[in-house]
Formats: sequence, structure tokens, C-alpha cells
Amino acid sequence: MGFGVSKDVIEEIRSRCDIVDLIGSFVPLKRSGTNTYKGLCPFHQEKTPSFHVDASRQMYHCFGCGKGGDVFRFYMDKENVGFSDALHMLASRVGVVIPENSGENSDPAEGRRRADARERLYRVNEDFCCFFERTLLGNPDSPPTQYLIKRGIPRDVAEKFRIGAAPDAWTACLEYGLSLGYTEEELVASGIVRRKEETGRLFDHFKGRLTFAITNEQGRVVGFSARSLEAKPPAGKYINTPESPVFKKGNLLYALPLARKMMVEKNMAILCEGQLDTIAFHRAGFECAVAPQGTGFTEGQARILKRYANRIFLAFDADSAGQKAILRAVELLLPLSMEIKVIRIPGGKDPDELFRNGGPDAVAAAVDDAIPWLDVLVASLPERYDM
Repeated sequence: MGFGVSKDVIEEIRSRCDIVDLIGSFVPLKRSGTNTYKGLCPFHQEKTPSFHVDASRQMYHCFGCGKGGDVFRFYMDKENVGFSDALHMLASRVGVVIPENSGENSDPAEGRRRADARERLYRVNEDFCCFFERTLLGNPDSPPTQYLIKRGIPRDVAEKFRIGAAPDAWTACLEYGLSLGYTEEELVASGIVRRKEETGRLFDHFKGRLTFAITNEQGRVVGFSARSLEAKPPAGKYINTPESPVFKKGNLLYALPLARKMMVEKNMAILCEGQLDTIAFHRAGFECAVAPQGTGFTEGQARILKRYANRIFLAFDADSAGQKAILRAVELLLPLSMEIKVIRIPGGKDPDELFRNGGPDAVAAAVDDAIPWLDVLVASLPERYDM
């Protein structure tokens, strides 16, 4: 197969994924015969149901707009993703592990081994995401919890975005991971634990930091971005999970699974500089906001956004680094024929501060006042050239 997945694996996913259950999780369906269900079409506005699902054939068809197909086509159209992404998302939904390099001429045993190792990394990240969440919520007087209170982030928002805290001890995560049955090698491969090159000693990578769970497009936790609460942290204010078989920084956008529905509905995406800014936009009603890991926006991330929306609003900082990031993002977005605007935050504040001080209305006003990207380019010329 061109997608690197064997026909047998595709058919196993198709057979396990009941189309009535899948479509029923998006729209209400009512039985209309022995094997037929009806409902309002999720792809166009209608008052009388013309959307039919055939349970025996595992197919759907709308007599109003003409859309139809199988479970893969439905997920591709509903989530606005390609076949490969739909395949992986549905595989995760029904518990099928896709072997790596599972094409016709590959080594099945090696593919299965690599797939099992990748699946173990997913499990490590999910287990530690829960561990970090419990650590945060179970220690109300700890610096991470107090920091969230100071930033005005309530518990329900922390739970929605899966914010947590790593214990402030050098081997707490190492010991917890070993107690769950993971090996030292697996914990190092996941980035939860690091190994000192000089001594070989193992230590917790995110010790004492506030953690933000990073998920892939299928909604699975693949790593973390962690903020230090020290005034001058030796390792930097933010550190990320190192690159791994499941954590590819250039292909990840923070909060994408939470944002893509509104992206499609509003045909717009807001690209922020960090996690807290993204959360602020979501709380203000703009649940189409995402962020790269830092300002290092990539071509891969640009193409991901293109799948969901044609209008992009850039909300980077007003400093020189932020302006450079805006122009770099424009270079990647323009070839994709996207409409690009820039959100200017009054007073040089960031979106998080704007939301805390002015609420949803202030954020909405900033979005409404967004300017064309060309205005930002023109304004930057005198700083770079002798006019």
C-alpha cells in the first residue's frame, strides 16, 4: 500500500470499527428498518433527515448532499484529515496497533517489534500525564499549583488541557516508572528520565516543573513541555521532551485536537507563541488556537493548519523575536494560498495577560482589529534597510 500499511491491517481496522457507533458519536441516529439508521446530515444544514447509515454494508449516504462512503471516508470528511491520519485515529479508537513499515515487502516481525516499542512510549507518556496531574492537584500549596492560581487558571481548565506538575525530586519519576514495570531504557527513550553522559546517572528530566501535555493529531499524549518556576533556571524557562519515535516537535501543534472543530467551522486558526497564550484564547471563546513548541514554526505544521482552515491569525509577541517569527511563518504559509492576519496585543502584552486583565471582550477586540501581514512587513523595513 502507498501508505505503508498492509491491506490486512486496514481491513482489521475497518472490521473492528462499527460505522453506526462511529457516526453515532458525532450525530444522533435513529433506527429506520432492520439494518438502517437515519439522522440529520453532519455535512450540510437540513431539517428533515436524509442521512442514511446501512449497518449491514457498513456504509453511509446522504440523499441531500450526496456524500457517502465507509468509516474511513466519514472520518476523513468529518475531521478534515487525510487517509493516513484517519487510519491511525481509527486504529487508536478500536485498539489496533499499526506495525511500522507494514508494507507488502517489509519484515513483519521487525515491524511488530517497532510498533510495540512505539506503543509502550505512548503508554509511558499517558501514565506520566496522569501522574503529573495527580501531583499538581494533590499538592495545593506547591509552587506549580500556586503559579496556576496566580495566573488565574482554574482547576477545570487545568484538567481540560491536562496540566500537571513533576515532583521536585531527582528520581521520583524514575522510581514511579520502574514501579509500573517500565525499564530504564524505556523511561530514557520517552524523555521522562535523562542519563548524564559523564557518569551514566539517571535523573528526572522535568523535576519540579509545571507540565503541559503535548498530544499528537490523534489526541494521544506524546510528550511534555515543562515550565520552570525558578527565577533563573539553568536549563531554560521551558524544556521539551526530546525527539523520540512518537515526539516529532516539528509535526506537533499544542491543543490541536481541541481546536480543529472550530477551525473547520470558522475557517480560521490562531497561531500563538506558547501554551498559556493558547489556553487564554480558548477561554475567551476562540477554541481554534494552537501553538508550536516555541516560535520554531515549520512547513509541516503549516500544512497541518491548511487541512483545517484557510485563514490564519498570528498572535506572536511584539518584540523583535516575535516579529521575526511572524515573517518566518508568513514565508511558510503564503505558498499554501492562505489568508494571513496579525493580531496585535495592546500595550505589548501577551494574549494571556490581555485575557486576565480584560476578559473575553478584550481578546475578541484584538482579533477583530487584526491587520494584514503585509502591514507588519512594511513596518519592519526601516529597521532593516536605509529607506
